[in-house]
Amino acid sequence: MFAVILIYSTLHMLAPPVRLAVLETLLDHVNESDWLLIADEASNIKDFDRVIAVRDLKWNTKLSQRGDLFVRCS
Repeated sequence: MFAVILIYSTLHMLAPPVRLAVLETLLDHVNESDWLLIADEASNIKDFDRVIAVRDLKWNTKLSQRGDLFVRCS
């Protein structure tokens, strides 16, 4: 498990189904009160939000602008 997962300019290089599957897999490795920080293309952020929203744990968005998405598990 990780306290922080940082994904910087990587996910957009993958095909959409693969990028979302990778994100889903990484979310399984974050504990409560830990962080997921993503810097990617702005056009991908809405899809990332959707993947995070359907997870069992509650996620709080701390920053979502342009291509940045910072969420904390609670």
